Amino acid sequence: MRTRRYFWVLFLFLVPVCVWGQKQKIEKLEDMPVFNYEIPAKPSDFIQQKSGFDAFVDQVEADLKGVLQDYEINDKTTLKDIYGALITVALLEQDAERVLKWVEKRRELEEKPASKLMSGLNARILAQTWQEKNSYEPDQIRDAFRAKFKAVVDSLPWDVVQDQVESTKGAFEMMSPNVYIGVVQSQMDPAFEKTNSISGEAAKSLLNIRSALTLMYHLRSEIIETYDAYIQNNKVEKQNIWPDRNVVFDGTEGYSPVLIGIWDSGVDADVFGDQMWVNADEQPDGADHDGNGYVDDIHGIAFDLEEYYSPDLLYPLPPEQAERTSDMIAQTKGLQDLQAAVNSEEAQVLRKRLGSMPSEQVKPFLEDLMMFALYMHGTHVSGIAADGNPYARILGARITFDYRSIPAPPSVEQATRACENYMNTVRYFQEHGVRTVNMSWGWTFSEIEGMLEANGIGKDAEERREKTREIFTIYKDGLYNAIKSAPEILFVTAAGNSDNDVEFDQVIPSSFDLPNLLVAGAVDQAGEETSFTSFGERVTLHANGFEVDSYLPGGTRMKASGTSMASPNVVNLVGKLLAVNPDLTPAEVIDVIKAGVETSEDSRLFLINPKQSLNALVSD
Repeated sequence: MRTRRYFWVLFLFLVPVCVWGQKQKIEKLEDMPVFNYEIPAKPSDFIQQKSGFDAFVDQVEADLKGVLQDYEINDKTTLKDIYGALITVALLEQDAERVLKWVEKRRELEEKPASKLMSGLNARILAQTWQEKNSYEPDQIRDAFRAKFKAVVDSLPWDVVQDQVESTKGAFEMMSPNVYIGVVQSQMDPAFEKTNSISGEAAKSLLNIRSALTLMYHLRSEIIETYDAYIQNNKVEKQNIWPDRNVVFDGTEGYSPVLIGIWDSGVDADVFGDQMWVNADEQPDGADHDGNGYVDDIHGIAFDLEEYYSPDLLYPLPPEQAERTSDMIAQTKGLQDLQAAVNSEEAQVLRKRLGSMPSEQVKPFLEDLMMFALYMHGTHVSGIAADGNPYARILGARITFDYRSIPAPPSVEQATRACENYMNTVRYFQEHGVRTVNMSWGWTFSEIEGMLEANGIGKDAEERREKTREIFTIYKDGLYNAIKSAPEILFVTAAGNSDNDVEFDQVIPSSFDLPNLLVAGAVDQAGEETSFTSFGERVTLHANGFEVDSYLPGGTRMKASGTSMASPNVVNLVGKLLAVNPDLTPAEVIDVIKAGVETSEDSRLFLINPKQSLNALVSD
């Protein structure tokens, strides 16, 4: 049984816009209709069954087409998501003509050059092969698929699609039935056991995984081999534009110290030594010597997952995790290398492990990776923000995120405490003279809604949507007011890694319109837009967010990608400008940065150029 937000078929007299044939306009993601599906078995079992699944596919398809018919949606990302789900439906129904129709609809919406070339590529070639061979049996179409796929891939312009081809190959190398089933077991089954239903978003995920298991997995070798040969035949690294744009201070210039706030998952203060800010009025002995309400705030402050104060600036790993730090570094590097098509020893080990991993081991494996990613994140960001600037001083402010497959459910009470901590953190920055703050994190409406669903909260999707609105509004207003309250501090935040419009999806804080907030999107080493970076009117700067090298806790180094890395690259520039001229206001810093920005021909990208901005500052 599905639940719709619109009942125009039965109640036309209640909805005048439908009487006149007009569509209801969708202004933001939270206004999209929601669906609820009752399925006969837990998702991890249902996805492997034939009985009942075809009817489920038909039901989801009808709802998706109903949304397109009844609603005016101007957000391209949302439309791409709907068309993508319809592609999956057509694949499962082995309807080649409809696959090609929806692939073309989706491709027409793509704006990033690489995505326009590669969107729906695998599905398109599979559908064309079905038509050519008049068969749907993998063994009967394998050779034809390989030949057709190779011809198309070999014709792609390497300089445009390189990064996307490498990451797609990595995704297929990580593909395994047990891994897929394990993901469903850990992330969908627990919620289903409480509600006996799944949401529309979970339904689309189930369709994708079903398609991967029943169709694409059987052609996995052909796809990997084709991409690998293409990579090997074209492997020429893009020119790295960033070293020539960078400015490095050596400490002899006589510039002013500048205090940088790293509002993130925690910082390993030992890594940065004298560059860490020190609270001279505090001592690390479990007492609040300076009377500011924070115990042992030597290098900054921290709040735990429940939004209570913690003296640990770096997230304290459980003993069993701490003992395996070197293994976690290797696994994380292996994951990064697979995504970048680097055949390192770590990538080979991870590939082999994923291929033989039992489904019940998927949950602890993913939770280990997520825990380590959060553990390292703030230190990695700090290293980027301070790189080449001996005048930078780092003040840490830890915010804690949940690494578990089923995260703790958000609540009004917790959101209220979080907003108090947002304001308290900003006050702490102000009291100690922080000039710029990096925020490589954010919340989305969908994320809150997904957390509630994962915990089985709400009798149906409609009730869960209303609870999400209540909680998300608290987070949004609290964070907005905290940043707004410190106009003398320039905040920089990551746009996000969901290839979406930050305003339509209400990504906070990157959707905020504030004069003391900059939003950074990610480009690669050549200054080209990454496939993952979010976008929108609020994203006004772009910086390197591709395989950026920096520190991990303990002092080792590793490359990482994301808008999380682009944001501190902007903060790095802000810190250097303020070191040269500490009298600059946030508005003046923004003007100087934009004086050096290079705008792409399509006015989509705004690449920072530290050297040009610093030259503009000095020449003034």
